[in-house]
Amino acid sequence: MIDILGIDCATDPRNTGIAHATLEVGSHGAAAGSGGGGTAGPAGGPETRGPDTSKPVLRYLASGTAATSTAETLAGLLTPGRPALIGLDAPLGWPAAMGRVLSGHRAGESVGLPANELFRRHTDRVVRERIGKQPLDVGADRIARTAVAALDLLAELRRLTGRALPVATRGTPPAPPVPATRPASAPPGDASGTAEGPLTPDAALEVYPAGRLIALRGEGYRRGYRGSGQAAEDIRRAMLRDLEAEVRYEADAESAVADVDLLDAIICVCAVVDVLRGHCTPPEALGLPLDEIDREGWIWLPLSLPRGGS
Repeated sequence: MIDILGIDCATDPRNTGIAHATLEVGSHGAAAGSGGGGTAGPAGGPETRGPDTSKPVLRYLASGTAATSTAETLAGLLTPGRPALIGLDAPLGWPAAMGRVLSGHRAGESVGLPANELFRRHTDRVVRERIGKQPLDVGADRIARTAVAALDLLAELRRLTGRALPVATRGTPPAPPVPATRPASAPPGDASGTAEGPLTPDAALEVYPAGRLIALRGEGYRRGYRGSGQAAEDIRRAMLRDLEAEVRYEADAESAVADVDLLDAIICVCAVVDVLRGHCTPPEALGLPLDEIDREGWIWLPLSLPRGGS
């Protein structure tokens, strides 16, 4: 069993979406409860006995509060001694080029680099090339404030739990292993990933819910889901039904209809499972400079999977 936290980060804890799920894993990469005498799992996955243990089980879904620190809430959701993986929807680093240039910059001097090279990370450019959507520039946009809040949150969670929680930026064998099944949102096809997962027993991962939706479903999928009003709520309700193919709800997920941050937190959980199952492309597979990636961070997207329908 592992704990998975999905966090839709924000500078205001009241706008921070928190999802907690657990996932059953076996010592040889098989879901607990799989084997003969069961029923077929989702998307052609392994057979299961009783509840489908190949899916993460959503056990908690809520926004942060002003009364309790978000890190204290997260620490209370983790089980001591159980591995934990945390997916955060926020940049966890800044462009290496920006650090090099600005460390010696003086007022009035040219920076000597095009703005996009200065403000965008390697991972931002890869995401744009692969799915056609440009992540917000952590070097230039207000998302930088969210990044600072996310890093402060990680630091406090480390202090409260005593866990190292390194930010995963490379594809190394996962610990613990999980079934190598494709997310049910992807169609049949070659789902072999380029890495097994960038994991230590406890790790934090940068994820991107909007990018995941495009990578798996195409740009037109559930357009407008982050809006307000009845039409947007209807879209989010339909998305929750879609996500039932990937997540088993034990917590009340209906709150995500009214609060889009909670829906994104659930998608963050799914993004962590993508990494566990080897569906995400690591930077070393693309020949990128790993020392710079370690400084900048890496967005984990299921780029090795074919897209589903919209």
